[in-house]
Amino acid sequence: MANVTVVEPTADERMEIAFANHRASRVERIKARELKNQATALESDGVTLIQSGWEKHKTAETGIEEASVKMEEADAMVANANKVLDLANAHKSEALATQMETIAEEFKTAAEEKASKSEEYKAEAETIKAEQEEAEAEEAGGEEEGR
Repeated sequence: MANVTVVEPTADERMEIAFANHRASRVERIKARELKNQATALESDGVTLIQSGWEKHKTAETGIEEASVKMEEADAMVANANKVLDLANAHKSEALATQMETIAEEFKTAAEEKASKSEEYKAEAETIKAEQEEAEAEEAGGEEEGR
């Protein structure tokens, strides 16, 4: 084997190496600090985004609950409106039935009046017919006597 001689660095060289290592360490520390700041900022943004999303989620849930309540109220209002309409229709039917009864009574009264007038006219017609038959009989009797 060959003899390898190791040359010891001089004090100036060691200082340069130490200074270079110090600068490299300092650069790495600055980069690490920047990366840490970026990570902290990203974490903060993530938390803010999550909170914002959660708030939107809560707002949406509240909106859904309110819409659900309003739909129930609307359904109740429609049911009440249908009941009122049914009641109005029943009242209207009752009023129409009363009007129909009144009209029927008027028709019945008019029919009775016409029936009684019809009886009067029939009696009058029978009286006239009987008078004509008598007159014809008298005429026929008078003609037979005149012969």
